[in-house]
Amino acid sequence: MAWNDVRADGQVLYDHEWNAVINEISTGRVSGQSTDFVTGSSTQFAPALINKTVTIYSANAWTATTTWAVLNLEQTTENDVIFSYIDFSTLGTDPAQFETVFDQGWDSSNLYARFNWTAQTAEAGTVIWNLKGRCYGDGSTFNTGLAELITSTDTFAGESTSYVFHRSAETTNFLVPGTGYHAIFQVNKLVTGTMSTNARLLSVELRGMYASTY
Repeated sequence: MAWNDVRADGQVLYDHEWNAVINEISTGRVSGQSTDFVTGSSTQFAPALINKTVTIYSANAWTATTTWAVLNLEQTTENDVIFSYIDFSTLGTDPAQFETVFDQGWDSSNLYARFNWTAQTAEAGTVIWNLKGRCYGDGSTFNTGLAELITSTDTFAGESTSYVFHRSAETTNFLVPGTGYHAIFQVNKLVTGTMSTNARLLSVELRGMYASTY
């Protein structure tokens, strides 16, 4: 692992200060103190936090054989563009699940989500994405239920054409319950949306805060 001499917040760290920074990240402390052994002066500092986004693509999702959303590939009739998607029917009861492992620099704080999606045919209406999830650490049990996290409403803008790409607005912040960095999420489309055709989810973006020095 490579380290920089200057942190993201512009503070220069001497070699002996890196141990303090690494200890802060591993223990989750938000501030610390370092001492310059040459001058004897002490400095209060905290690892700078930066935004990072984890993108989970439809091709990495799990779907069951019945009563679940359908994972598939699409090839457009014009120009043969191929993309993967999870097909959510108008019933609104078919979920899909996916998992990821967050970088250990993640401070387990709030996440924000965006949903990237499309539809095969020209359509007017709204889609409401619903997200559940939980984090798991060493000793956790996987049969613990996933918690409701957030919903996101987006309006389809392809009233006169098909395959319009949509990137939803970013949701408000939410916390994922549980401990650890291994996370399982479930997404489905709520029936209260007004679209009369299937919505095809391409990916989910999860933005969070990470220690820049990790």
